[in-house]
Parts: sequence; C-alpha cells; structure tokens
Amino acid sequence: MYAGQHIGGCGFATQETDFVVALSNQTWESSRESKQPNSPSKFCGAEVLVTNQQTGMSIKAWVTEHCAYCVGACVSVFRFLSSRMRNMGKN
Repeated sequence: MYAGQHIGGCGFATQETDFVVALSNQTWESSRESKQPNSPSKFCGAEVLVTNQQTGMSIKAWVTEHCAYCVGACVSVFRFLSSRMRNMGKN
C-alpha cells in the first residue's frame, strides 16, 4: 500500500484523488453478499453518476466503501470528488 491509499469496505485500494463514493450503512447492510461479518456489498465496484444539482454536470464514480454516518439511500462523496463537483462549470 502506498502513502495516501485507503482500503475500504469493498477491499479496493483507492487514493484520495480517485472518484469514489461510500454507501449509507443502511444500503450497505441490506445489500451484503452474505450475512457473514465484514462481507462486502453487492454494489462494490458499481459505477454511479454523481450530479451537481446546481450546474447539472455529472462525474462517474465507483462504490468502494460504506459510511457509518450516512442515513437512507444517500452516498458519501469523498473530499477530492466533492471538490471537483463544486468546481464543475467554473472557468
């Protein structure tokens, strides 16, 4: 593992500059491949489209993690992706 890498709940090594998202804990738990402790979600590696509601511009991201603090069907957007989303459409 390299500096700046993180291994999420899906088991993928990602860097802070990767376009990745985390599922809410509720979604993660209901989509586990098995009921074994620490089993991954069936959504691991799924491509999702994250859209900036203000500009309508979108970026593709991948599910790699779960978010213990997220509620419902939301996803948590990682810091680098969040920054890119805020700056989309700005010159």
